[in-house]
Amino acid sequence: MASRRTPPSELVDDDAITEVLLRLPPEEPAYLVRASLVCRQWRRVLSDPGFHRLYVGFHRTPPLLGFFNSSRDGRVLLQRRPVQLEDDDAGALGCLVWDAITGDRHELRWPNNVPMRSAVVLCAAAGCDHSDCRGGPFLVLCAGVHIHSTGWRAYAYVYSSQLRAWGAPVYLDLCGYRYFDEQIRAVVIGDQVYFCRFLLGEAILKYDLRKQCLSLIDSPDLSGMDTDVELMATEEGLLGLASARGSRLHLWSRTMEAAGVVGWEESRVIDLQKKISPADNGSSIIKEANVIGFAEGANAIFVGTDAGTFVMDLKSGRARKILVE
Repeated sequence: MASRRTPPSELVDDDAITEVLLRLPPEEPAYLVRASLVCRQWRRVLSDPGFHRLYVGFHRTPPLLGFFNSSRDGRVLLQRRPVQLEDDDAGALGCLVWDAITGDRHELRWPNNVPMRSAVVLCAAAGCDHSDCRGGPFLVLCAGVHIHSTGWRAYAYVYSSQLRAWGAPVYLDLCGYRYFDEQIRAVVIGDQVYFCRFLLGEAILKYDLRKQCLSLIDSPDLSGMDTDVELMATEEGLLGLASARGSRLHLWSRTMEAAGVVGWEESRVIDLQKKISPADNGSSIIKEANVIGFAEGANAIFVGTDAGTFVMDLKSGRARKILVE
């Protein structure tokens, strides 16, 4: 009777195969797909959830393959046209939380009489490092500003996927501030979520997830800067801010001095004219630039210029031209 032969590919153990596959470049995801077709052993290694965690930890900075607005932890928050949802009134403003990887969909109705302004989806699992939290519980935090009998007032609502309901609203009176821009993308740093920017960059709205309260913090002096300002998280895990003046990109970070005083410092100025190759800008002089987005985790900024839209890797300092759909 003939004995079963071990396939040549499985003469090497899984650990050795894992070490090889970990080194496939993340910016070329097609390589992983092709590797899974080599043999059953490679497909088994690649499909193991543990490999995904190892791959993320090995490469640390994820590749930037594209981006959605208002997304985090692999989920995307989409606004829908007024629809009839279960147990809802006809014409209610509906939203969809969609996991682009697993395809999971969670429909919810927006809070009554609240416009859909700045919002962010957050993983609600305690102690999660967000490296592989797909399919777990989540929160939706929305914040904005509206006119009240006493003047402008900020509000925040939190939706829980476990309770399938919105919590009670939290308010903050904005005495002395004139409302400017609440469409700015939210930034999450630890338990703090930073939202809106106000007139002349006077203040930034912050929501504390643990304390469930709103507060204001100051912003750097943005006199002479482009009106498009992007909040961001720095590599050190601090709140950062980016704006432009002419062809120069200006970056700030929030710092804490020894005496406990919190302030801002301009950490970097990047001359885009020197970073963008002549082949991309047609050898023309870049006169104006504006910040249009920040890719969290990838440490990259999207910048619009006279020569088109570019994405700049802040770590390497390289900029490349992209097409925006």
